[in-house]
Amino acid sequence: MALGWRLSEEGFLKNSKTISNLKIRTSWGQTGNQGISPYQSLASITSNPGNLNYPYDGTDNTTQIGYAITAAGNPNLKWETTTQTNLGIDIGLLNNRLTTTIDVYKKNTTNLLMARSLPGYTGLYSILDNIGQVENKGLEISIGGDPLTGTLKWNTNLNATWMKNTVKDIGQDFELQFVSSGGGYGTGNMAYLRKGEAFGSWYGFKYLGTWKENERAAAKEYGKLPGDEKYLDVNKDGSVNFDDRILIGNALPKVIYGWSNNLSYKGFSLSALIQGVFGNNIFNTPRIRREGPGQGTSKDLLNKYSATNPNSNIPAFNKASDYLSIVGFPNKYNIDNLYVGSTSRWVEDGSYLRLKNVTLGYNLSNILGSKIDIKNARIFVSGTNLFTVSKYKGYDPEVSSFTNNDASTGIDYGNYPTAKTYTVGLEITF
Repeated sequence: MALGWRLSEEGFLKNSKTISNLKIRTSWGQTGNQGISPYQSLASITSNPGNLNYPYDGTDNTTQIGYAITAAGNPNLKWETTTQTNLGIDIGLLNNRLTTTIDVYKKNTTNLLMARSLPGYTGLYSILDNIGQVENKGLEISIGGDPLTGTLKWNTNLNATWMKNTVKDIGQDFELQFVSSGGGYGTGNMAYLRKGEAFGSWYGFKYLGTWKENERAAAKEYGKLPGDEKYLDVNKDGSVNFDDRILIGNALPKVIYGWSNNLSYKGFSLSALIQGVFGNNIFNTPRIRREGPGQGTSKDLLNKYSATNPNSNIPAFNKASDYLSIVGFPNKYNIDNLYVGSTSRWVEDGSYLRLKNVTLGYNLSNILGSKIDIKNARIFVSGTNLFTVSKYKGYDPEVSSFTNNDASTGIDYGNYPTAKTYTVGLEITF
């Protein structure tokens, strides 16, 4: 349902020389989403000759192919339901040479199609289910205009979106619900949903750098030495364990923005698009391997802690064979290897600004039209992903390795980077 009122058509504004368009509007609606792969409500099985074959008659000479369930079925699956309320205003000034659109919205989604964790004794990690409720509310602004309208024409548009996301319910009596992403290096159960926090949050250990020489006594209490990794003991109980895991990052950006421009002069045309995000995190999983002892290849390791570099926050290589001392915790902390990678050391700022596309063209119609029976002819050169401004140390800040699970977005598991592309083309219409 939608309702609008175009004030610019009313008598008190109809003859305005400044305001050419003014409209306020509101809307409410519900939509469904079944955005999962087909047959997800059905259980699936697989055969693996190396692990599942079985000698049904009791002898090793006549093994038969065995099968096992790889995904649990859920016949009760249904669509997600999204209810959205919107309030907006459209403004046009100076015969619409300057336009502005502002929208405030609130969107509530229930029966989320998500992977729900299962107990280990089931033999499965998760089951697809309708769990939870999430709320999005925010502000969208778009400002466009035609600063130049003569022989040299310029059209520009700037848009930005601010959004606040909150998990309202996770569909169970638990406050915390882990969402398996399938990632390695201890990140498999790092993504989670928690009431009151944002979607796409990560749960792990707060990295504080390294123990320094003047902290030798305190480090000893945790079984550490100066140069070892240091983590936050949240509950101050003298040990670092599962109870000390906290929010270490979130993949959702606070702001998404874009700026497009189109210029033309006689037969020439130039277009450019800049886009970016601000305020999000990326979990840089490849760093865990690159900065590991014995196999590390990162140049940052040249700055590791040592007697001559005692202020570094990169742990020293105390034992080349002790891989866990770099990627997480030694075994003496009694922390399952599944979690060794889920620390804030690998969480980075994912904000970026990217020149997404630039195209320069020239219209050949005036030159060729008199010689060849054509309607249009244009030659152009364009570039895509020409440059990116970002502090992220990975290949590409515009990344998410687990696109089948929105709760695991922002985890970089070594995705192939976005390509930089140059194109030269000729368009002819006869």
